[in-house]
This record gives sequence, structure tokens and C-alpha cells, in this order.
Amino acid sequence: MRPLAAVIPALMGAAALFGLCGWVAYAQISNLAEGGITETPAQQSLLVLCYAPLLAWAPLLMVSAIAYYRRRTAVCPARA
Repeated sequence: MRPLAAVIPALMGAAALFGLCGWVAYAQISNLAEGGITETPAQQSLLVLCYAPLLAWAPLLMVSAIAYYRRRTAVCPARA
């Protein structure tokens, strides 16, 4: 399998996840949802605590896709 066949969809997915996370953050801050998601500061803290690991998904996907590409396209030195 060619490395770009896996790397390009992974990077596109990471870009989509970055966009989705940005839109959700904007919607939460701007109160675009009817009635809001949280009512108290404790609920908001719990929401942030539960969703914090998901925020790492896009950067980790991007880093792993780039590392995969670099590993698959690296030129191996000739063995003596």
C-alpha cells in the first residue's frame, strides 16, 4: 500500500476534527444551542472534564499520520 493512500485520508480526517471541535467550542461559548447544554458551573466542569480527552484526538491523529509517512518513506542506509 502506498503511504499517501493512508496519510491523505488521515490528515483530512484530522482537519475535519479540528473544524468540528472549533465549531462545537464556538457553539458552546455563543449559546447557539436552544436552552444551553449546561445549567450550573459544576455541570460545565464535568462536561469539560469528560470531553477533554476527545480534544486530543485530532492532534494525535495528525502526528501519527505524519510519523507513519516519515517512517514509510525514509531511505534506509545500505547495510555493509
